[in-house]
Amino acid sequence: MLDINANLEGFKPGRIPGSIGDIIARYKASPEFKRLADATSRSYLLQLSRLEEAFATDPIEDIDVTWLYGVRDALADTPRTADLMLSVLSILLNFAVARGFPPGQPGPPRQEAAGRQEL
Repeated sequence: MLDINANLEGFKPGRIPGSIGDIIARYKASPEFKRLADATSRSYLLQLSRLEEAFATDPIEDIDVTWLYGVRDALADTPRTADLMLSVLSILLNFAVARGFPPGQPGPPRQEAAGRQEL
C-alpha cells in the first residue's frame, strides 16, 4: 500500500505520523523554517531538539494547557528559556494546525473580562 506520508516534505520512514517528532521534522524541512535568520534558526533548533529528545513519539494531539504549563514549569529555573520554549511551541502548534494536525487545546481557554458585555 502506498504511504501518502512518504511524499510529504520532512517525513521519514519509521517516524510516527502526527507525533511531536514528526511535526518537528516537517517544520524543520518547511519554507517557514528555512527562511529564518541564522541566529533565530539556531535558537529554535536548540528548543526543538529538547522537545524531540523528551517527546518525539508523543502524539501532537496530546498537547493541552496542562502539558504546556508542565513544559514551562520544568524550565522555571531559566525563565528566558521557558519563554523561548513556549514561543517555539506556539509556532510549532500553528504549523501543525495549518497542515491538518490539530492539537487538543494548545492555549488556555479564553476568559471574558468581568463586566464585559457581548456585542
